[in-house]
Amino acid sequence: MKDLKAIVFDRDGTLLDYSDMFLTFILDIHKSEGVMPPGTETILSLEYWQEIISGKLLIGSVTVREHIDAIPRSYMRLGKFYPRIRETLQMLQQAGLNMTILSGWVGTEATQNFIVQQGLRECFSLIVTCDELEELKIADHQSIGYLSAKKQLLNKTIQFLGVNPDEILVVGDSPEDIEAGKSFNTKTAAVLTGSGHRVQDKLESLKPDAILPTAADLVNLVTFGKQQP
Repeated sequence: MKDLKAIVFDRDGTLLDYSDMFLTFILDIHKSEGVMPPGTETILSLEYWQEIISGKLLIGSVTVREHIDAIPRSYMRLGKFYPRIRETLQMLQQAGLNMTILSGWVGTEATQNFIVQQGLRECFSLIVTCDELEELKIADHQSIGYLSAKKQLLNKTIQFLGVNPDEILVVGDSPEDIEAGKSFNTKTAAVLTGSGHRVQDKLESLKPDAILPTAADLVNLVTFGKQQP
């Protein structure tokens, strides 16, 4: 991939495996409400998440959707990078690429703290989430739509980077990541971690520049691509 100067990474499902964060959050609610939880497979299913986002999922007296922003803000300590992500980020930094994190969820401070604890703060020039969208109320960022939030944050990120959009690669596991990138004419790469493997057909239909098993495979796509004449 030639003429690349910057990479914009999605956070959850792309760099960060947040399954333990989410699972613990759900189990904590069940415990506080005195309700027996379903199995782990059910909790981690796409259908379960969709029921939460729709506002239909109740655990005891708790409407789960009203509390989901606690996941990145209070459970980030349980997050972990997908395999080989740390090494990949270090190699991409050494290749001279300006890297940022953009999440359509909340948790800027928690993300910054996590990255610092991982010893990788120098890898990222910017970390933005829906916390930066000042016009949105806390826990209500979903109301404008995930794609709209992604686009607003990507516009801010492109302005910060100060390079042409076609010199930026947007990497994510959701169709909205790819759609946001394409709306600004950036290069795009979909990954099949997170929700990616569940929505692979949709990702393929959007025709990103690359579809990768994980973000760790960017090493081949980016550094080898830059070496080609």
